[in-house]
Amino acid sequence: MKNPLTLKQVIQGYLLSSGARHLSANTIRDYKNTLNKFVPFIGPDVPFTSITRQHVEAFLTSFKTVRDDDDTSTKIITKKTLLHYHTALSSM
Repeated sequence: MKNPLTLKQVIQGYLLSSGARHLSANTIRDYKNTLNKFVPFIGPDVPFTSITRQHVEAFLTSFKTVRDDDDTSTKIITKKTLLHYHTALSSM
């Protein structure tokens, strides 16, 4: 049986594909940013096929969010940023 692709390998292929699809530089940068946060959370050598919806949900809930209009020095990420993370992971 072949070894399954790891998360790191799938990400490399996905980012290559994103460039080939002529996605904007900003979109690719946002995807890389999200994936660079997701890899340490899950682990780079985890078989991609073993990653579940629950893993993604746990990653997303690991961030503290505030409303976009909140003015606080403890702001971690906005709900809009969280949506960007969800979009990037969903598209992969």
